[in-house]
Formats: sequence, C-alpha cells, structure tokens
Amino acid sequence: MTRDFSLLSDALGIRKGQVFALVGGGGKTGTMLTLSRELTNSGWRVLASTTTRVGPSVATSMRVLTMTGDEPPEELARVLSETGLAFLSAGRAGDGKFLGVDPWILTTIRDRDLADVVLVEADGARQMPLKAPGEHEPLLPPGVDLVSPVAGLDALGEPISPGRIHRPELVRRLTGSNVVTAAVIADVLTAEAGGMKGIPESAGVCPILNKLDTVHREVALEVAAAVLARRRDRISRVLMTNLRDREYVLVLP
Repeated sequence: MTRDFSLLSDALGIRKGQVFALVGGGGKTGTMLTLSRELTNSGWRVLASTTTRVGPSVATSMRVLTMTGDEPPEELARVLSETGLAFLSAGRAGDGKFLGVDPWILTTIRDRDLADVVLVEADGARQMPLKAPGEHEPLLPPGVDLVSPVAGLDALGEPISPGRIHRPELVRRLTGSNVVTAAVIADVLTAEAGGMKGIPESAGVCPILNKLDTVHREVALEVAAAVLARRRDRISRVLMTNLRDREYVLVLP
C-alpha cells in the first residue's frame, strides 16, 4: 500500500519536540534542507546540525551559528525566535565544510526547549548514494526519536567500487555482492552493521529511498518491499522521495 504526500515532514510524521537523524547515503543534506524549509514555514523553530561534517551549501539556506564551548551559543534562542531557523556547527574545516558538534548538545537543546525540532546529519557519505558506516559511525544524539537510513536509488546497477559507493569493502562484506541490486540496498539499510547501526530500541526508523526520479516506480517499490521484508520487527514504513519535484511516497506493508 502506498500514500502520497505533498510535504516531506508529513510523510515522515515529524512532531514537535523530536530529534530526527539522517544516516547513510546521498540525499541527507537535501532532505534536511527540505524539512527545514517546510517546518519553518509552519512556524516552528528549527535547528539543523551535523555530528560529522556537512557541505558549505547550508549557509545559503540558513544562518550558521558556531559553538566555541560546551554550551549552546547565547544567540541561538534569539536567532530561532527571530528567523525560525539556524544551523549549528563547531566551526569550519580547511575544505570549507562545517564541522559537527558533540551529539549530546543537540539533545540538550531539545530538552531546554530552545528549538521545536532538531534535524541532524549523523554520518557522511561523500555524496555517494550508498554506504556502510565506519567503525565510529554514526554519531547519533542520545535519546534520538526518529532515524532515517538513506540510500539513493541511482545506486542500482552500479559496481560496488571506490568512487561509486562509499566504503565499498564494507558494503561487499555486508552483502556478498559486487553490484548494487534491490537486495543489496535492502541489506545495507537494514543490517545491524549497516543502516540500523547504533539506533536505540526507543527510536522510530523510517528508511528513505531517494532519487525516485531515476528509476521506474515498479523498481523503487521492489526495493521498498525488500526493505520492509528484512526487518518487520523495527521497520513498518519506507519513504520514497524525489526532492527536486517534491514527490513523497510512503510505502506500507
């Protein structure tokens, strides 16, 4: 069964007071920016951030605040009150990317009611559509409420090799394959050493299949069905997205 939504935030069921984290392959930043825009337009105070690194493009969409100590910056509440949206980082790397903050500070901001919702990229994929997490990934905020492991459907048919897939050796180890298939994406998103790594039992899980516009709908539905079949104990919905055309399709068992 499928349901179409006009808003990504409605499709994901984002609620006030939540910490929402994105992990996995390409599409995380675009998803975060889309959610930021939608929720700000609804009058929410939205804090976006990363616990790893994120590209400099976020600065074109929102004010970037820098943490220099162990407490949220003093101007955070003021900026969120005035504009409804801010991005929190720990500074900038030499390549221009914004550095991640300690995960616990994002939960603290939520608990202090400084923001209505916290959106966070919790690992990196170097803009590749599929990945397996490294030893120290992901960096999820404590008490995270909802996590979306992400994969790009444009990975289908690609060789599991450097430059195409992030950490290909780990993906091959997880799947036993050298080419990305529907089963490979499902295995990566649902494995305890893959997309499910580190997600607490208390958190909801909604995998996202991005780049819906790059495949036929039947192919995307095949991938979604494979994801649902792998982890019926934790996953009860999969979201297929085409961020460019604002197409959001929720797939249910």
